[in-house]
Amino acid sequence: MKTFDRQTDWRLAQILIPYALRHRTLLFWSMSLLIPLAIADATQPILVGQVVSVLRSEEGDLLWFLRDRPLEQGIQLVVILLTITILVKLALTGIQGYQVQKVGQQITEGIRNDLFKHVTSLSSRFFDKTPVGRLITRLTSDVEALGDVFSTGAIGIVGDLFSMLVITITMFLRDWRLAT
Repeated sequence: MKTFDRQTDWRLAQILIPYALRHRTLLFWSMSLLIPLAIADATQPILVGQVVSVLRSEEGDLLWFLRDRPLEQGIQLVVILLTITILVKLALTGIQGYQVQKVGQQITEGIRNDLFKHVTSLSSRFFDKTPVGRLITRLTSDVEALGDVFSTGAIGIVGDLFSMLVITITMFLRDWRLAT
């Protein structure tokens, strides 16, 4: 049974990848936004940690631009940086979400157009044998589910994996003991 599922998944991927490649520019730009989003995800905990270090007067743990600054000025600087990071992340998340949804909708449109051409080329005998409800389900909800794979599923998984990679690298760069 598992071999069948893998074969089916691979066959489905082979069918869907050309639809995604039709929109490779938009897909590339939405994927490229994963880099600054992952960096923003990794930066926020570091900045919060810097506030704690400033409050506890831990000079050794402070970043270079916070050393030798008064308490209020150090906290204000970190708050400003954290606010900028959050605003950049929100803006990029919105832009990326729009682009990913647009790609998903365009892929859905392409699949529907191809299916429409195929269905209209079928003989009337096919329509005599096939239940109308089953055909409509395939043409509407199943195609919509395929579009959702691109608009939320695949990009979300890649984004989460990329964020995990950047956070792991950041932990190694900050202190190797954090990552072990």
